Amino acid sequence: MLPRKLLKNDKFIVLYDLWNQLIDHLQSSRPVAGAGIRIQRLSAGTVFSASSGSTGGGAAGVTAGGDEGPFAVTVEPVDEEQENPGRVVRLHNTASESGVAGMLTIGSRRKQIADQEWPPKAGVVILDITYDDKAEDYTATFSLEETPPETKDEKRYILRIAEISYNDDTESWSAAQIHPVGDIEVLGRWVK
Repeated sequence: MLPRKLLKNDKFIVLYDLWNQLIDHLQSSRPVAGAGIRIQRLSAGTVFSASSGSTGGGAAGVTAGGDEGPFAVTVEPVDEEQENPGRVVRLHNTASESGVAGMLTIGSRRKQIADQEWPPKAGVVILDITYDDKAEDYTATFSLEETPPETKDEKRYILRIAEISYNDDTESWSAAQIHPVGDIEVLGRWVK
C-alpha cells in the first residue's frame, strides 16, 4: 500500500519510516517475469512480452517448442507439383489461417509478414534484415538457405528461425524450430 503523504508537523524521524514504506511499495510493484511473461530491461527502457498462450494475448514471446503461433516453420504435404513432390516448407502462423505469418518489429517499425513457402531442402530458414542509409528503411527477407550467410556488415542482421533436415532412413523431412514460436522483435544498438 502506498504510504501516506507527509504532513507539516511530521517529526524528522517519521520521514525514515515513510521513506522505507515508499521503497517497500515500489519493490512490491516491480514487474516480475513469470509463465508466459518475458521482461527485457534495456538502457532505453523496459520491454514486456507475453507469449501467445498466455491469457489476454499481446506480443508473443518465448513459448515451448511445438506450441502454435506466429513464425512457426513446418514441413507439410501438398497436392501441387513441387521440386520435391509432395512436401513444402512453410513459415506461417500455426494458430490461424489468416495468411499472415506474424508481426515483425524493428525498433519502432512494425510490419505484417505474409506466409512463406519453399520447396524442401536441407538447410536453415533465416530472416535477413538490411538497413539502407539512403532510403532510411529496412528490408526484411525470409529464405531457406543451405547454410546461413555470414556477415560482418553492421547494417545487416541475420536471425535463424528453423533448421530443415531430411532423414534418409525414414525418407521424411522435419523442421526444428530454433527461434521460439512468436512475433519477432529486433532491438539493440543495431536498430536506428
